[in-house]
Amino acid sequence: MRVTEVFELIQMIKQSEPKQPTESTCAPIVPVGTYVIVRCSSAGVHVGEYVAHNGQMVTLKNSRRIWRWFGAQTLSEIAVYGCTGSTAKDSKIAPMLPLIELNGWCEIIPCKPAGEAFLRNSPEYKC
Repeated sequence: MRVTEVFELIQMIKQSEPKQPTESTCAPIVPVGTYVIVRCSSAGVHVGEYVAHNGQMVTLKNSRRIWRWFGAQTLSEIAVYGCTGSTAKDSKIAPMLPLIELNGWCEIIPCKPAGEAFLRNSPEYKC
């Protein structure tokens, strides 16, 4: 094969490969600024204000990690009602980070006002 033929073959292969999503092609999952819970396959559970996503990468601002929760069975329940009952105070919500990028998200759950209030106002968990 001549060099020009190899080059043409490479160009044909590149054009036939599936395109990776880019930020401009990823529509917001929820409106920007919505307070959400994000469950990741390897990074745990985080809450914060939705900024953007690009493929499997999600960006949140004013984010906190949920280490452990009591007073709710599911993340969906936390998003709607927060943690309730006498054990809710034992939940462990980490300090706030101004910005975080999370890779490998499984679900993004928009919070209702009660869930957001619980998560924003929970005491900062420190060891």
